[in-house]
Amino acid sequence: MEEFNPRRDEDRAYLAAALVGFALGLRTQKILTGDRSAPVHVRARHIAMYLAYAGLGMSMMRVAAGFGRDKSTAARACRLIEDYREDPDFDVWIDQLALGRPAGARGGRGMRYWRSRGRRNRLLELRQVCQILHGGGVLVAAGNLWAAYRSQDARRMRVGLVADDLVLRLESAR
Repeated sequence: MEEFNPRRDEDRAYLAAALVGFALGLRTQKILTGDRSAPVHVRARHIAMYLAYAGLGMSMMRVAAGFGRDKSTAARACRLIEDYREDPDFDVWIDQLALGRPAGARGGRGMRYWRSRGRRNRLLELRQVCQILHGGGVLVAAGNLWAAYRSQDARRMRVGLVADDLVLRLESAR
């Protein structure tokens, strides 16, 4: 077995994946695998890529090389995690990981957040809702929230969710 070299991209990627794996109770090799794996491993890989980029200061090209991915894939992963950081619980959780404290992040509320909320289940902001509606999209009641679709064909995938108070603000602005 080779010695750890902090200048090697693969070793830095392994370090980020090991932190995430420990915090989430996942195997590091499953996070680093090159194939399309279970969604939980994919999201963990996204978090590890983000940690390598933001926490370890690697360039996007080096992150991509370290994880054996394309630069656009690494960039997309970092953008997704940045979107999740809008939630305060997840933000604290990822900060703990970036500081190298996986024990503090283990089992935190942020972990449940990213596992339970897919991209299509995120709460949208007023600006995003206005863009969707202006582009011909619709809002459909979905329990105590509203689902936003880019087209009037509601069989297509939804873009996100809209809180009731935001819908009331939109109606009052008419």
